[in-house]
Amino acid sequence: MSIPDGVTAHAVSPDAPAAADIITEKAIVVIQDRPVVAATTWLTDIIRTAVEVERELQIVTPPGTRLTLPTRTLLDRMPTRWVVRDVHCGYYDGLTGAVLHWHEGHFTPLLDNNGKPQLADAYRPQPDGNSHRQLLLADSVYE
Repeated sequence: MSIPDGVTAHAVSPDAPAAADIITEKAIVVIQDRPVVAATTWLTDIIRTAVEVERELQIVTPPGTRLTLPTRTLLDRMPTRWVVRDVHCGYYDGLTGAVLHWHEGHFTPLLDNNGKPQLADAYRPQPDGNSHRQLLLADSVYE
């Protein structure tokens, strides 16, 4: 996964979070090209840092990435956004389905003519009337 189109990468200052790929006046962006994003120490540290410097944390992933429940809970409670890179619409919010675009230093919803966020195809009802959603639950027990 690469830096989003239209984004110019700048040198990161020595006191910046180690996991940051892009830092702007509005956001700290981390690119996670992995199947699962877990609530690890690096994630909680970078969320804390983003809150301290009054920036939104934006986690960019490929479409097949999943979030653990603790990660999902963190994203709900903090100024964060899960940005999914999509071959059809570019980017969308992984939690709301809103199509996103890079604007003034961060990913923000792309609004329609009525001022409402556009919805990514992955979140639209299917044209055949089959609008089923799938919930994948994985559970492991270790002794």
